[in-house]
Amino acid sequence: MTMMRIAATLMVTLLVSSGSAFAASQAARVREVTALEIRLWEAWHHHDLKAWSELTAPEYEWTDGKDRSGYADVRRTFDLGKLQEYRLGKINAFVLRPDEVALSYRAFQRGIYRNKPFQQNFTEFSLWQKRGGKWVNVLLQEVQMSPGKTIVKPPNGKNP
Repeated sequence: MTMMRIAATLMVTLLVSSGSAFAASQAARVREVTALEIRLWEAWHHHDLKAWSELTAPEYEWTDGKDRSGYADVRRTFDLGKLQEYRLGKINAFVLRPDEVALSYRAFQRGIYRNKPFQQNFTEFSLWQKRGGKWVNVLLQEVQMSPGKTIVKPPNGKNP
């Protein structure tokens, strides 16, 4: 009976530690992808096409429900705009598979596109996949919404 109790205790310990390791790896994955999402915003803000391209998959697609653009379209029109300010709300992450993470959050942006000023609030859905050991953004869906609280500031703690 004592051997059975020892075996059961050992099994429970292994299961708990295995579950903790899995949760820790998911948390690390979420932190990494969330940081990359913010780097994408920074690439737009600093008008850094090279950084945007490195973080984005060649089959990337953007949509707002009315229009859509692919990787080549975004690269071609990158110089037509300037993101002057942005704010992000709480970023919610969903680990869909070990190599796929989805992010959802509110955002505010202000800038100029095709020489016209714009300002908008929207919700964002961003899908990331890990390919060849590197995370890349494959899909971005934005839905415009009414103004609300988007109070989280960029990583440096200051509004751009």
